[in-house]
Amino acid sequence: MEELGLDVTEFRDEIAPNPKKSFFKLEQENFKMDFLPELLGLSRFRSSFDNRIISKIHDVEVPYINYNDLIESKLALSRTKDIEDIDQLKLRRNNPE
Repeated sequence: MEELGLDVTEFRDEIAPNPKKSFFKLEQENFKMDFLPELLGLSRFRSSFDNRIISKIHDVEVPYINYNDLIESKLALSRTKDIEDIDQLKLRRNNPE
């Protein structure tokens, strides 16, 4: 995140974050991104890691979960927000802007 020019001071000052529970939420004008230590519904990290998508933002490679793994994880959670997200993801995938 620092390589993207974001101020990470508050994260550096955090006292002993739990790596299995700590997460970062980055909200910008055009997008929102969550950095999560684990996702429910995904059976093997290696499989999801191998299927990741890598994009470049300001010459920094940023790995993302792929579409199918994201849907699978959101289905496992099945919160109202996740179901709404799935509907929006499917809509955007079928009707790209």
